Amino acid sequence: MAIMKRITILSILIFFTLIKGYSQYYKPEEHPKPSLKDKLYYGGNFSLSFGYTTFILINPMIGYRITNRLSAGLNLSYIYMRYRLSNLGQPYTYSSNIYGGGPFSRFFLTDWLFVHGEYNLYNGKVMYRNNNNPSEIRTTREWVSIPLAGAGIFYRFSERGGFMLTALYNFNYKQDKLPLFGSPLVVRIGFTF
Repeated sequence: MAIMKRITILSILIFFTLIKGYSQYYKPEEHPKPSLKDKLYYGGNFSLSFGYTTFILINPMIGYRITNRLSAGLNLSYIYMRYRLSNLGQPYTYSSNIYGGGPFSRFFLTDWLFVHGEYNLYNGKVMYRNNNNPSEIRTTREWVSIPLAGAGIFYRFSERGGFMLTALYNFNYKQDKLPLFGSPLVVRIGFTF
């Protein structure tokens, strides 16, 4: 749980740093102060894949607009994953209900181009091969961290809402104990409103 403490402390420090920066940036005499409702936005991602691998992702999020270009928030994730593999010639089916989430931040470079970073913790079944008997696979539930960063494009269909296409890099791809992503590149299609 030491990693959870570090993440919590880091999230709190980032939040207060951003609020401090916003308070210096915001000049009330120039702009009327927006309400909390105007600063919050909602959205998320979802994904479905069936066949050799079944992958279902539901990823809602809530964000807070710190400035017109900078926002931060939290996302939650539920993933169902099932696939078949061969273990020394023996068929084996892996399936797991995976849940988790974490903080994210997003900065718009232009009206439609943004950079995005997030740090996720997922809890799911991790597979281990028995060293004494390689044909035996055991699973245990563990927390796994997955930091992602990249860029995306945003297509607005209203003042607050739009669709986004994001390409992120998984920095823990080689050490990833949960087989969530087939490559270090993670591509998402999502929306906000």
